[in-house]
Amino acid sequence: MRERLDYVDVAKGIGMLAIMLAHVGFVAADGSSPVSPLTAQFHVPIFFLVSGFFVSVRQPLVVFVRTRARRLLTPYVLTCAVLGAYVAGCMLCVGVTRPPTLWDDPGQFARAVLWGAGVLHGTLPEGVGCIGAIWFLEALFVALVEVRLLLGSGLQEGARVAISAVLAVVAILSAQMLLLPCNVQTGLFGGLYVMLGHAYAKHGGLGWRASTPAMVALCVCCAAACVLRVGVSVAAMSTTWGPLGIAVSLSTSTLVLQVAMRIANRPGAITRFLRFIGRNSLAVMCVHLLCLDMGLRFAVRMLLGIDWGDELYNVTCAVDLVLQLLICSAVVCASKRLPR
Repeated sequence: MRERLDYVDVAKGIGMLAIMLAHVGFVAADGSSPVSPLTAQFHVPIFFLVSGFFVSVRQPLVVFVRTRARRLLTPYVLTCAVLGAYVAGCMLCVGVTRPPTLWDDPGQFARAVLWGAGVLHGTLPEGVGCIGAIWFLEALFVALVEVRLLLGSGLQEGARVAISAVLAVVAILSAQMLLLPCNVQTGLFGGLYVMLGHAYAKHGGLGWRASTPAMVALCVCCAAACVLRVGVSVAAMSTTWGPLGIAVSLSTSTLVLQVAMRIANRPGAITRFLRFIGRNSLAVMCVHLLCLDMGLRFAVRMLLGIDWGDELYNVTCAVDLVLQLLICSAVVCASKRLPR
């Protein structure tokens, strides 16, 4: 059991680093993102997938909902409270919120908190902005509650997976007309991954070690998807080439899990760091959002005197990433030393 938990933590660490790499904004010579063809295949789906590994009906539904709400929604509220204090401080000290914040006024920020959108959907109500990376916390809560309800329904596994798929389609279609608050639709879309993760674990996936030919096949699939730019955006509820994008994201997530399984017990600083990031991924995600929304990247560019389009622009991205990792590590270590 120890080995399994360790490799899942390593996989989550890889996923968290992929999210941060995608967000800091590295730019290739042609203006595209050099990391998104790979990261878009798995960086968010893998978190929904591994969350399904540990969903069960052992806890009563009320206890399950209360526990997940405390674990996921409390960090969401606290992170938004810190951002709210920042927006209020900008209003008091500067008189405006733009710049240095992402919101035109406190009302727009409050609406962004309520909706919790990760990206600017075209169907967001007027005057509602996006909150950023922590949309994931609300969406995962919705997904976990959905899967727990289905697991307790007495339906066969095939029926549960089918219902999850139907709910995902309904979420995608309804979001094209109106995006509901609290990440209801993104959660229903993510619920399909959670349900598939539960099925993966139930049928021995946690202990499965892929053969060499299987690993080669997974690598070829991942490489082909990079070339064809096949990926999934759970935040936007969109996939490249429809169901193929979901299949690719599952394949690449499986590849990441297999790689994590092979390196989890190897001594070394990289393995320890990935395990640390994975075990504290919720805290890292919240701090990562604060760094993004409070303008760390802009401060780095201003201090280095480098703007978008400059030859050394990617240097600012690398510095931003390193600083975020250091800040995340410091916050996590400090929080562990606080009295409980």
